[in-house]
Amino acid sequence: MVSRHKPRRPHISGTEGVRARVRRIARKRTHRNFTQLLSGYDQDGDALGPYSGTRILDYDHERHAANGDETRADFAGSYSKGLEHDGTTGFVVPANYNNFREALIKVVNAARLDPTLPDPASVEAIDEVTRPGTNERPFTNPLSGVGTDIDGTDPLDLAIDCAPSFSSDIAAAEMVELYWMALLRDAWFEKWEIAASPEKALADAAVTELNNLNQNLTKPFALHYARPADWSRDITVKRLFRGSAPGNDVGPYISQFLIWDVPFGTLDFEQKQLLLLSKQDYMINAADWLAVQGGGPHTGFSAMPIRSDLEEIRKDGSGNPLPLPQQKRRHIVTLRDLAHYVHFDALHQAYFNAALILNGIQGAPLSVTNVYERPARQKTQEGFGTFGGPHILVLLTEVATRALKAVWHQKWYVHRRLRPEALGRRVHLAKTDAAYANLVDTAVLNSTALQETYRKTNSYLLPMAFPEGSPMHPSYGAGHATVAGACVTILKAMFDPQYELPHIFEAVDDGSGQQTELVKRANSESLTVGGELNKLAANIAIGRNAAGVHYRSDYTKSLALGEAVAVALLQELTHTFVEAEAGTPVWSLPTFDGHWIAINAQGKISRLRDAPPKSTVPRRRASLFTS
Repeated sequence: MVSRHKPRRPHISGTEGVRARVRRIARKRTHRNFTQLLSGYDQDGDALGPYSGTRILDYDHERHAANGDETRADFAGSYSKGLEHDGTTGFVVPANYNNFREALIKVVNAARLDPTLPDPASVEAIDEVTRPGTNERPFTNPLSGVGTDIDGTDPLDLAIDCAPSFSSDIAAAEMVELYWMALLRDAWFEKWEIAASPEKALADAAVTELNNLNQNLTKPFALHYARPADWSRDITVKRLFRGSAPGNDVGPYISQFLIWDVPFGTLDFEQKQLLLLSKQDYMINAADWLAVQGGGPHTGFSAMPIRSDLEEIRKDGSGNPLPLPQQKRRHIVTLRDLAHYVHFDALHQAYFNAALILNGIQGAPLSVTNVYERPARQKTQEGFGTFGGPHILVLLTEVATRALKAVWHQKWYVHRRLRPEALGRRVHLAKTDAAYANLVDTAVLNSTALQETYRKTNSYLLPMAFPEGSPMHPSYGAGHATVAGACVTILKAMFDPQYELPHIFEAVDDGSGQQTELVKRANSESLTVGGELNKLAANIAIGRNAAGVHYRSDYTKSLALGEAVAVALLQELTHTFVEAEAGTPVWSLPTFDGHWIAINAQGKISRLRDAPPKSTVPRRRASLFTS
């Protein structure tokens, strides 16, 4: 029998470079018809708000650019963890940094010239970077930053704004926020607003200082959503350490998607963590700071601690751990709890859980543009491998890896921004050695937050939540935040962001002073799926700030980068569906700055004047995963 089937895909030569193919597929994607329509730009295409700056590079006229900190002879503003440092100043040894930088330049130049992977010599260049004898920690995956993908944007094509210079007033204000986060690390969220409590007094002091800073800087370090195309400098207790997107300042600090129980097939689990052994902060003396900065261990720990090193695990008389129900556990109720969550999470797990929670809410509708959500089709067909439950979960994993490649390029090959723990060392040096008094901006040197930190720790170093401090890769952009932006964008495209959650839960003290119980709050505020997903992205990203390993601008700029990665993937997926209909949006979703976009069957993005109507389909009873 002769097969009449013809391949639907044209033959692609195996000798053609993957990157060249990606560039040809995406050659029509420009800033004007892509990133300018996403978060960070108004309807006229002008940069606006905290998410501005993400763009597709025009290679004929521009290249990736950093903030200039790397031109300093002492490299005081550049990432250098894992290299040799001067024991007196904390600065990296310049020759060692040059060796490190030249290896990275060799890799990225090879990748830009040749669309295949870099040659072995450039790969080995990173292996040959001189490391201290005490180093026990490898650099985290620099080569992924020059990798590519068949679908979506090439990581080398996306750019974000330069990071604030380490000596700028913006960076100083961001550090003031981090010092306050460390001071409030163990204060329960519910107590920030309880009159006459010490937690409220501390939160009020943080609000007063941060708000004054934000109002008086030429350019604010924090902006919060007020209404479409309107951003506010005001910092209140309802905005303290919160994200910038719509919904972030509504309801409890923690997103409902980090509070509700998660239905995992026939299993249900509470989102509770084991208690931590102590409320200890780390790297608050020069010796521990220097050891960790060189890739070595903190006093009392291995170079890379595991969960059991930090958690309180109750054991029986034979020394075996007791069953989980007999352990002390609680929901996320402090910044330290949140930092612990993002210390050990699988990067996309919070969004995977959110999808399962939304599936478990009977009545939580899919997007109004989902072709299987039309009332006339409810009893004839339903989505599964496309536009259904398995499709949603697979996309979350797919987009996470693409987001990581995009942000890893920014980290290793463009910005190389120093981590907050290193800038905290610069602050300490400026406060203790008159020769370096002008090293950083006075906004942090004269801050109440720094004075309170010194009174608590007898040091100006930034107190860290992790014994090993930051990861072994540069600060800007942030991996957690970029994955958050990408995964939440997928969820907002798949589910109806305007759906109001039927219940609002809050984790409160169960009377023990340590453990928690969930209480249902009166629905005085409307919490929507979109708002709580935006809050989830902020919680995960800013949780890393609470640990001391990222700055606020790492969160905002990376969130927009992740959104761009996700939208590019959605664009290209439209060509793979037989369900896509000409003239009808395949996807519609709100961006992180509040305006809506739609993507049609040809992959074209348009900015919508108004939000689409809310879903009116009958309440869904069956699971999205039942076939």
